[in-house]
Amino acid sequence: MVEAEQAVLEERESTEVEEYRESLQRLHSDFVNYKRRVERERDEYVRSANEELILKLLPVLDDFGRALNNLPAEVADTEWSEGMALMERRLRAILGEEGLSRINAKGKEFNPWEHEAVFTEEGAEDEQGKVKSVIRDGYRLHDKVIRPTQVSVIKGVKPGPEAKHNIPIRRGGDVRWRGSRVAPGVREMFF
Repeated sequence: MVEAEQAVLEERESTEVEEYRESLQRLHSDFVNYKRRVERERDEYVRSANEELILKLLPVLDDFGRALNNLPAEVADTEWSEGMALMERRLRAILGEEGLSRINAKGKEFNPWEHEAVFTEEGAEDEQGKVKSVIRDGYRLHDKVIRPTQVSVIKGVKPGPEAKHNIPIRRGGDVRWRGSRVAPGVREMFF
């Protein structure tokens, strides 16, 4: 009888030990998952903070680019212009270290996730839907597009010299566009 009670007690103890072990394993697993989630949330918070700062710095980067591209000839080869170019390169390098990269768009197929079509232009038939020119550079932070590239897209075939630029006015159209030379390039945007 003592042996039977002893066997029952040992069985109870072993099941309790097993339950405690399983409970401890679940607790450990939950803690590891919690730790990973907190680290991921912290990283996302840091990334979003960086994104806001970088978005505020992008107009400064654009201004540097415009200033360097439009230097007067008498100032182009001075130490001042070289200093401006150095500051622009350093700013690009610092932002690049943080994960910022420029979106290359010219000559590529229009992608609405990366490009913002500002207007359309006429072009060859085999170039339809491709980016003709970049109006404002777009940027990606790591894998996320934080500012799309503003582009002009080739849409419509260049008419021959005998073609006339009259556009039929559709319902809701603007009479000022009739016979306009600008209208063939932008007709799809307004009609």
